[in-house]
Parts: sequence; structure tokens; C-alpha cells
Amino acid sequence: MNRFKGASAVVLIVAMLTAAIGLAMGAVKAVNGLGFGATVRAQPATRTVRRDADLVPIGHRKQLLVDDYVIANKQNVARVLGKVTKANGGKPIVTDGRFYGTVLYDEGRFKMWYRKHEAGGYNYAESEDGLHFMRGADVEGINFAGDFTMTVSIDPHETDPAHRFKAAYDGPGMRAALAHSGDGIHWTPYNNGQPVTRRAADTCNQILWDPDAQLYRLFTRTDFGDRGGAGEIRGSRSMTSRDVKENIGLPTGKWIHVASVLKDDRVTMYLNGVARTSYTGDSGAGNGQLKVHDANIDFVDANSSFSGFGGEGAGAERWCFYNGLVDEVAVWNVSLTSKQIAALAAGKVTPTKLPKASRPVSYWSFDDGKKVTDRVGDNHSVSIVGAGFSTDTPAVGGAHSLDLSNENDYVTLPSTNYNITTAFTISAWLKVTDCKQRGFFAIKRDCTGVGGDRSGICFGPSSTGDLYTGVISSRGNDAADRANSGNTFHDISTVPTAWNLVREWKFDREGPHEHRRRQIYSCNDWIYNGIHFGILSVYEWPGDHGEGAVDYHKRHQRDVMNFYLGTSRDAAHWDLGWVYALQPLVPRGPDGAFDKDLITPASTIVTHNDRHWLYYGGANERHDILSRQHAIGLATLPLDRFIGLEAKDKPGVVVTKPFRLMGDSLQVNVDARGGRIQVEVLGEGGKGIPGFSGKDAAEYPTVDELRFKPAWKDHQDLSALSGRVLCFRFRLHNARLYAFQVRP
Repeated sequence: MNRFKGASAVVLIVAMLTAAIGLAMGAVKAVNGLGFGATVRAQPATRTVRRDADLVPIGHRKQLLVDDYVIANKQNVARVLGKVTKANGGKPIVTDGRFYGTVLYDEGRFKMWYRKHEAGGYNYAESEDGLHFMRGADVEGINFAGDFTMTVSIDPHETDPAHRFKAAYDGPGMRAALAHSGDGIHWTPYNNGQPVTRRAADTCNQILWDPDAQLYRLFTRTDFGDRGGAGEIRGSRSMTSRDVKENIGLPTGKWIHVASVLKDDRVTMYLNGVARTSYTGDSGAGNGQLKVHDANIDFVDANSSFSGFGGEGAGAERWCFYNGLVDEVAVWNVSLTSKQIAALAAGKVTPTKLPKASRPVSYWSFDDGKKVTDRVGDNHSVSIVGAGFSTDTPAVGGAHSLDLSNENDYVTLPSTNYNITTAFTISAWLKVTDCKQRGFFAIKRDCTGVGGDRSGICFGPSSTGDLYTGVISSRGNDAADRANSGNTFHDISTVPTAWNLVREWKFDREGPHEHRRRQIYSCNDWIYNGIHFGILSVYEWPGDHGEGAVDYHKRHQRDVMNFYLGTSRDAAHWDLGWVYALQPLVPRGPDGAFDKDLITPASTIVTHNDRHWLYYGGANERHDILSRQHAIGLATLPLDRFIGLEAKDKPGVVVTKPFRLMGDSLQVNVDARGGRIQVEVLGEGGKGIPGFSGKDAAEYPTVDELRFKPAWKDHQDLSALSGRVLCFRFRLHNARLYAFQVRP
């Protein structure tokens, strides 16, 4: 290494740090006659040459001061939450429905999608003024699963008019599904109506296009505890996809390899040799384990005794049938490795010839086309009901495959002990016709007598278009025995590959039991000027009914829901400070108000006529009081005044990070009705630029403007500085600073 080059690098780094520290820390201040601090500085020891990559990219985008993204230093200021004004005197504006829902401003009018009060489905309404809505046609074409949740977005990225509107809703299995529409009323589901997530989707699901990241974002609820009841712990899930139109279900009409593996209490399913999910179940104690050690596991319905091919039931118990062809089915009582699964999926080896693998405990190849024969085990006593054979086989297959394409065909196998306790592998080739039902294969052990137990596996395509492994652990030969011993069941499904999981989270900053204090009911994303605003519906003191019986007048504090605001730069990690400060963006109403106990926000925020329109659902009783009455309200906020930096009697200073000036004028959103503001321009090293700082920078008292344009002694704008690297220094006294923007 050239030591002179190394020394030069050190000098450059020191110089850059020196300049940055000088900028961030400021200097000794004296008080001038106007009350603001004047700055006394030593001359910088060196001139720093910056690359644009080192600068904060301001450009012409509005900079909202919700975080320190653009701020290098601030003194004697604190962040404050903006104050909303409830419209219509705090009374509801819509009384014939409820949220979850959406309001958008489109084609010169407000458009609202909201849930019907009693009957299933969604209403659509329009308004010219945002207050008085006229109900239109009902929403059509959505295959709601029963919870009836739906939100709508307009896709600015879309080129096909028939897909301009996109919706996220509760699909089959309480899992989020997606749809598109050209008019917002007549909808067509994506992915044949099958969901794109696993459970849950019973709150405010949302899909939207992120123009900066150039991808779609999906937000839904998820589970961290039991599926309902006292043990339920709600969380938030975020996912991304670049092609919302991609069919994410299992391929149909062609041969695919599927496998399910249990190892270390974790079920992993594979499609064509690639792991689609790795899921750890829950024993019911919230510890994320399947609890299979030293116990028999029932992977099918505890009241079923079916084992065989075709689905999850047979005879009087048939209720889930597979539709398609099957070949090369094998079962191991050990877990194969991912490399071994990939080798099977490559189609160059059969289960009995798999290198470095133990022999399967059962293997069916269906080669002779006349009967179903276990080629390695003793599972030979079979009953064929309707099933036939086909000469259509995968490359690795023999002369025939098993044909189960009539939807009512099945093959029963005798109950067999495969000695499965802590591990298994199932491998098969399938040619799926459709996914109307679930499962293609079940094996079961059935021990008779009081105290007997059952164990088995159900695996295959699910009714939601992906892969499924059913898990039930129960003991006892009759219903009473099983109820006394306790049943643990899991429906494990794959996460579609078209949607990538970004994060699942819950409130836990205050420890593992914070769910007793608060839970996230829904987290939606409103993207505005490069900032992700989290629209947070927070369930507070869940299930705490200590404040007494039903009371439609008293404002309660427990088992209630509030509307908070979060912020993020990546849509994954949220600043939740306002939640922990107990400062909702839209407060619940007082005693007797329609929104005194529950507030559920719309999925997005409307910006129109220099105001933000925050629509929300309200209710006059607590979460667990089902007789509560719902309506829809509205609150508004002045443009960009969500979060500000406030200085009170003691003057405050806000200094930006360095940026390259790409415009001629500056607009500032400031409320200094009871105080004043001064804007100085600093050079690259943090020194005031003559003509734009100190006494050359005018002070402005009693200003309250959304687009205030400061000027300087000999300059009405910044055109003389265009192209230079500089910083702004805002001096505040009894004032709030919300945003600034450099304009062309």
C-alpha cells in the first residue's frame, strides 16, 4: 500500500468529519437585538469537496419534518403532533354503513367504499364536497369469505383501464385476496379468487403501488397467538410483489413435484424442489412448537378414519377431494434434506434409488395400471372407488399414474403404523386439474378402545390454490376422550412465491406481555412525498371489561380502539412514538359521541384543497360489545401539518443536512402566529453565506402560511445560489415548522 495515498485518505476523512461536526454542533452564540442567536465561527481549516452521493437528495420534493432524515442538528425544539378538526360538529357524515373502507378523490369527486351495516357486502357512494355522500350501486364480483373487509386503491402504474382500481379483501380461509376493476364497482378477483397470504385478513387489508420502490405493497393482519379468543395476539404483516397479475397458485395442467417435511417441529413444503414455506406451529401455549415429541400426531380430522389417496375423507366422511393425476408417492419416517428433495424434483431418480437416503416406509408407483401396490411396505389391502389409471406420467414415472380426476374418486388404505413421531417426508408427482378442494393423500393410525389415539398426515393442494399440510394432535377413541385430552390442530399453508414477506410485527417494546396493553389491529400505508405514513388502528387494553356493563353514553378507556400515526422511510420499520406517547391523530369523541369508544381509520388519506381529509369509522361501545352502533366520520388537517418542530419561549434552531440547490425559490410551511421565523443559508462548511445570513436574513413575525416565501436583504429568491452545496438554518421563536420545499 502507498503510505502517501493512505495518509491523504486520512486527511480527507478528518477534514470531512471536521466540517460535519462544525455544521452539526454550531458555535458559541450571542443574542442579537431581535432575540435570535448570532453565530461566531472560526474559519474552517480546509475546504471540503463533496460528491452528490454524500448529499441528502432534496431536489424539488417537499421535505416534511416528521423525522431527522433531512436534519443535521436541532436545538430547543420538540416534535408535536398536528391538531385535526372534526367535520360536521363531530357528528357522523354517513350512518348507513361502517369501515373498514376507503375514500379516494378521483375525477373531481370523492368516492367511498364502505361496509354494509348488517347484510354482507360493500356499498359505493360519491360526493362533490366530501361531506354529503350519495349511495350508488353495490360492489359486485368479490368472493368475500364472511368477514367482509375491503379497501381500494388507484394504481398509477397500471396501463390497462380494466385494472385501474385494485382491492384487497378477506378471501377464503380468512386470508387476503386481491381484485381489480375499471369502475370501482364491478370487480374481478386476481388468482382465480384464491388468497395471496396465509391467515389472517379480517381487518383492514390494503394493496398499493409504491412509486419509489417500483413495486406493490400489501398490508394485512397476522397472528402471534391463538386464532381468536382470549389467546389471540394480533400483529401486522407487510409483503411486496412486482407483478400483482401473476397467477400465484399451484400450476395446473402440468406435472409438478411436491413434498412436505417435518423436522425439529417445523413443517416445510416444497414445490418443484424449492421450499415454499417453513412454518413452526403452536402447541397452544404460544411457544411456536408443534409438540410432536413422544406423542402421536393426527394430521387429519380427529373424527375421520380415512387413509389413502383422493383427499381428506371417504364414504360418509368425504368432504375434500383431489382432482388430477398422482404418481411416484413415497413416505419416509425421517426428514429428507433440501438437496434430496431437489434431486427427486429433478426427475432423474425414484424414491427407492435416492442417494444417501434411507428406504421409504411406503412407495407407490402405479406402474402396472391395474392395482395400487405398496412396493416397499405392507400397505396392500386397498379399496379403489372410482379411481382409474392414466398413461400420462411424469418423466421419472413408469407406464401409468393414478387417475383421480373425477373429483369423487379415491383409494382407501388400511390404517398403518409408520412409526412417525418426530419426523416425516412425503414426496409425490401431481398433475393438478383444479384446487377446489384440498389434500391428495392421507395416512392414519387408528387405535381402538378408550384412550386410543390416532396419527396421520394429510398433504396436497389446498382449496386456496397452494400447498397444505393439516395437523391435528388428539387422543382418545371417542369425542369425550378427545375433548378431555385436548386437541391441537394446525392448517399449515405455503406463502405464495409471487409475494415476498417483508416483516411481521407486534407491539413488544414494553416486553413480551405488552399484548395485554395494546395490539395492532391494522397498519396501512399512505405514501406522501417519499414518507410512509402508517395509518395505525390500535386495540387498547384488549378484552378488559372492568369498566362495567354496556353504556352508550360513558366514554370508556379499556377495550377501545384508537387511530394513531406512524412514520417510516422503508414501510417496514415504523416510528411508533405517538402510540407510546398516547397521542392519537384523531381522538375519540367525548361522552355520548358516536365515536367515543372505537375509531377505525380509512385505508388512506385524501389530500384536496390544501387540506388532508381523514375519514374514519366510529362506534359508541367497546370492541367486545357487539350491540355497539357504527357510523362514519371525518376529520381534516391543514396541508402537511401532521408533525412539526416547535420552539416555545426559548428560541430554537433547525439546521438541515447539506444538499445541492436545484431550484430558485424556497417555500416554508410554518405557523408563527404568536412568534417569528428567520431563514438563513449556510455554505458547505456550515458558515453563513453573505447576503443570506445574519442581519441579511429577514425576520418574519406573526406569519402563518402553508407556502411562505422568505427573502433576504438583497435577494428575493435563491437564484444566485443555484447549483451550490448549502444548508438551511431555521430560527424559530414561539413557532412551529412543518415542511419546506425548493421550487424551480
